[in-house]
Amino acid sequence: MSKCAVLRADNYNADDIYNIVKKHFEFHGIENEIPKDAKVVIKPNLLSDKEAYFSINTNPAFVFAIIRYLKDIGINDITVADCPGGSVLLFTQMQEVYKRAEYDFLTEQVKLNLDFESSDIYGSADFVNKKFNIINAIKNADYLINVPKLKTHSMTGITAGVKNLFGCIPGLQKPAFHARYPKTDDFSNMLVELAATVKPDFTIVDAIDIMEGNGPANG
Repeated sequence: MSKCAVLRADNYNADDIYNIVKKHFEFHGIENEIPKDAKVVIKPNLLSDKEAYFSINTNPAFVFAIIRYLKDIGINDITVADCPGGSVLLFTQMQEVYKRAEYDFLTEQVKLNLDFESSDIYGSADFVNKKFNIINAIKNADYLINVPKLKTHSMTGITAGVKNLFGCIPGLQKPAFHARYPKTDDFSNMLVELAATVKPDFTIVDAIDIMEGNGPANG
């Protein structure tokens, strides 16, 4: 069974979050898993171009703490990548999403992905969904760190490690999955198959400020 750790943080103070993140990574022995020349991709939840205050997206301070830790252990090829749907389906708007979601300061440390070309990846022959089309920035990662925002979700109940991986799929393809799987159980099974196909190397959840109510965007 995979190890799981829960550590408390009361706010997004940079040093406090860094110390919490560092403890998580050390507990799981992540430094020994990542080659120093690895292409590491951080997959946050960037659902909307809203500021961190709204608790819709993974807080940028949380992502920065992860980047800081990776830099400290000698990892330099780091990309932040997500592919929202909705009003930000136009990839030309992604630069503005990063800016309004307060991620633009991260460009001093890492690459913020703007390439949304995609390719198929294949899962188990036993799955209903035997393949998924995901953005190449994630497909081509040597090491994928999944960084969801814990919040409620009107269809699946919560958004966390599994639901966050729906952002690997190009935005224009997301409505097709909702149309194909209108029932919660079927849609959730698709998400489980997606997670088992993408296989993130490590998941760490931003649950400092969370969303309740009508999530994932209006709670």
